[in-house]
Amino acid sequence: MKLKFSDRELNFLVGINVLILVVATVLSKGDFLDVYNFQSMGGQLPELGLLAMGVALSMISGNGGIDLSGVALANLAGVVAATLAPQLAAPDVSPWLYTGWFAVIALAVGLAGGLLNGVLIAKAGLTPILCTLGTQLLYTGLAVVRTGGSSLRVGDAEALSAIGNEMVLGVPIPFVIFLVMLLAVGWLLRQSPFGIRACSCSAPTPRRRAMQASRSLAC
Repeated sequence: MKLKFSDRELNFLVGINVLILVVATVLSKGDFLDVYNFQSMGGQLPELGLLAMGVALSMISGNGGIDLSGVALANLAGVVAATLAPQLAAPDVSPWLYTGWFAVIALAVGLAGGLLNGVLIAKAGLTPILCTLGTQLLYTGLAVVRTGGSSLRVGDAEALSAIGNEMVLGVPIPFVIFLVMLLAVGWLLRQSPFGIRACSCSAPTPRRRAMQASRSLAC
């Protein structure tokens, strides 16, 4: 079966990445392709990749969608989790329970913030870029008020540290999490009603397109 590379945007992105690899390898005299270098990048880049996926979903949903509040909401989620998790489980006594609570609280805060953005855009009719710019300031302000503008110490939990620093078969755990989320989002967009509705660009009428965008933004 003959492969057809018909997606020009994908071809462009692949070409740019290959070019970057070649230039970096030449400039570093081959050191860029070192395994430890890729492991280091695999531990650092997933954070940006996960945030980018959130922005991509908002843009795919149409209606001029974009989310400027992702980083601020992620920071707020971390601050709230670091504040509440120690009250539910001691990190040095029950590190796995502490890590579990930390993850649940952070995800809950992220879900609540995303839902607020969706409701304000889909139901209140606010422009996505202005809405998320406003909630970005809100989330940042709440985090600053809680921390006083200084760093917030996270409990010394081995499990939480392992998720951020350890590897599985030589692959950093953050990169594994990123790949799992990437596959999950890919399935969501291709197979689920939400993804099909969000990616539909051929709605027969403007009214139906508006209804689809409203449902997608609020989901």
